Amino acid sequence: MQTISLVNALPAITHPTIIDGTSEPGYAGSPVVQIDGVSAGSVDRLNIQADGSTIKGLSIVDFSGTGIVVNGASLAVSNSTVSGNNASAFGGGIYVGSGATLTVSNSTVVNNSAGGDGGGVYSDGDVTLIDSTLAGNSTSGGSGGGIFSAGGTLALANATLSGNSAFDSGGAIEADNDTLTLTNTTLAGNSAVNGGAIDADNGTLLLYDSTLSGNSASIAGGGIYSDDATTLTDNIVAGDAAPDGADFFTSDSASLTFTGGQYCRLQPLGLRNRFQQRQLHADRRRQCGRARDRVRQCRQQSHDQRAVRPPRQQRWADRDHPDRRTRHCPRYRQRRRPAARYFRSERQQQHH
Repeated sequence: MQTISLVNALPAITHPTIIDGTSEPGYAGSPVVQIDGVSAGSVDRLNIQADGSTIKGLSIVDFSGTGIVVNGASLAVSNSTVSGNNASAFGGGIYVGSGATLTVSNSTVVNNSAGGDGGGVYSDGDVTLIDSTLAGNSTSGGSGGGIFSAGGTLALANATLSGNSAFDSGGAIEADNDTLTLTNTTLAGNSAVNGGAIDADNGTLLLYDSTLSGNSASIAGGGIYSDDATTLTDNIVAGDAAPDGADFFTSDSASLTFTGGQYCRLQPLGLRNRFQQRQLHADRRRQCGRARDRVRQCRQQSHDQRAVRPPRQQRWADRDHPDRRTRHCPRYRQRRRPAARYFRSERQQQHH
């Protein structure tokens, strides 16, 4: 590992720049060049202000400030690591300003912290994470332990968010006035006050083929806390914990659409909205409609077969009916009782 230790702040990058650590000898998929800011004081590490900039194969660690700042520009980060950075305000690992665009692929954002929102990433722009990991990030006074996204779009694909925590809401992700899309993403072991894994407010939440498990909230929504229009397709939401809404907590104003997945079996225990509980149960009943129809058909056939049999009075009136010749027939027992009493009294007289 080649380490560049900074003692002063780096100048802002105002022209399209490519910082490529993958060309260094010994590179085999993991960064071999590290920028260490432990001695640089309370400064931001890389300040990107130019469109079309790229960071590849670089490790950015231990700054007393945000690791990467993107203002009014577009930045692509790949095969890199952002870890151990600590911002007093927003965005411990990466800060994305309004109008900026960030794409992160095959990278890790771990063990960063922020005094405000966004322990790992804070964004007012558009963020895309692909094949990346956010783990162990935290906030000491805000929301979005892993990612805080406000007012833009946030898309994650084939990503893993684990062990992140927030002082307030959204242990892994806090999406505020945002469109949040997760595809084939795993969120596990995250924690917050509300929304142990995800807290989504006043936007759109779309989850596809994702897994939420082992997340926790101290108040509500161990897996998801949503005030958004929410669509979940072929996901697994199970094993989360919270006093109110173990897996899912939603407000009365939110709309929910469930398709496939395993959350249909577990969600009624966590849903807050009674109408939505009834709607989900109705969806499950419709899925079992054919089975119910078969049961009704069998019952009807059984009822029709019973209707063919003659009534009990008619059977007893028939002298050849088996019930007339068995002791189970009440009329048979009535005919035998007087005779039995008579013979008993006669024997008693002979005895005396």
